[in-house]
Amino acid sequence: MNGGLKQDPQLLEVMMSLLGTGQDISLGLIGKKFLFFVVAIVVGWLAVPWLLKLFAPLRVTESVISVALIVCFALSYVADLMGVAAIIGAFATGIAVSRTPFLPTGIYSMLIHMRGEGFYG
Repeated sequence: MNGGLKQDPQLLEVMMSLLGTGQDISLGLIGKKFLFFVVAIVVGWLAVPWLLKLFAPLRVTESVISVALIVCFALSYVADLMGVAAIIGAFATGIAVSRTPFLPTGIYSMLIHMRGEGFYG
């Protein structure tokens, strides 16, 4: 039990990513990161589908994508404030948006359209 982290490098990697490398390990730091994941789950489960459903009927070009990007930037900002990498907030938003019925109709078709125009090189 004493050398568990030395024997399991994957566990060490997970602990380093959760706790950070340049900060003191404290319950406050772990609590902030745990709070972020709770907020991300609640936002992804309740707020994202509700917001997309609310803005989908608007007669504005790409309203669903605009809302998805706003939520993405907001959750990335909250992740950064809580000491988690901002990319985790963007990833959580992507998972939440992919679980809605708006992915095939709006977001995915726009990404395919951008790819066809040479957006991705």
